[in-house]
Amino acid sequence: MSALLAIVALVAAWQTSTHFRAAWDSRPRVAVVPDEDGVAEANGLRASVADVALLESVQTWSEQVSPMDGHNYWHIALRLHIEHSEVANCRVYVEDTQGRLYEIGRHVPTGVEGYTSVPTCQDEDGTSEVEDVQRFMVLIPDDAQPRYIRVQSQFHLNPDYVELPAG
Repeated sequence: MSALLAIVALVAAWQTSTHFRAAWDSRPRVAVVPDEDGVAEANGLRASVADVALLESVQTWSEQVSPMDGHNYWHIALRLHIEHSEVANCRVYVEDTQGRLYEIGRHVPTGVEGYTSVPTCQDEDGTSEVEDVQRFMVLIPDDAQPRYIRVQSQFHLNPDYVELPAG
């Protein structure tokens, strides 16, 4: 009897979670665009672009590294200010002119001074003190041009995200 109840509970939980996931995923994504000062705000996150530039190569701790054939490294510098500790797990993407998304920090060399692969959207003690400008690298195909920089969170910002012009 208890096994039957466990099965019923599992089926009910699965149906409920499937329904919840479908409802969550079906909400429209809403881009929050910057104001006339270039600052976009969404749910306690203020973001603006400090700099975007093509990188020919980068110096790691041990060597000069060029991107793989058919790709380019891009430098992305952002000002990210967090007003409360509920914003967590930020992710930064570059959207190209064809609508493709590339996550910063993926397939790029580590150990490049001044760059990080993970944005600091919440510091360890949950306060809003983060670096004024955070620098990232992204690897995108050489036929792509950055159009927007998207900052979003797994939790609090969804489905809204900040969309900043890359140029």
